Amino acid sequence: MFDLTRCAVEACRPFELLDRWAVVLVVEMMFLFGARFLDDPLYAWAPAALRESPGADIDQRLARLLAAAQAAIAPRL
Repeated sequence: MFDLTRCAVEACRPFELLDRWAVVLVVEMMFLFGARFLDDPLYAWAPAALRESPGADIDQRLARLLAAAQAAIAPRL
């Protein structure tokens, strides 16, 4: 868990998401999609969701990331 959390912190850094809730959400998504999901072209929706509104606050960007993940998962359910 320590290594995964450290990996999540590093994944959040380029998106300026250094917030404990951002790291928690990214760790959860790493469990679902893989540790490198923010770099994986198969999950292009993830970094796109975080880059859509760079001026938005962290909560808004995390809400977009969560909505994008739910949209990606929904067809598979």
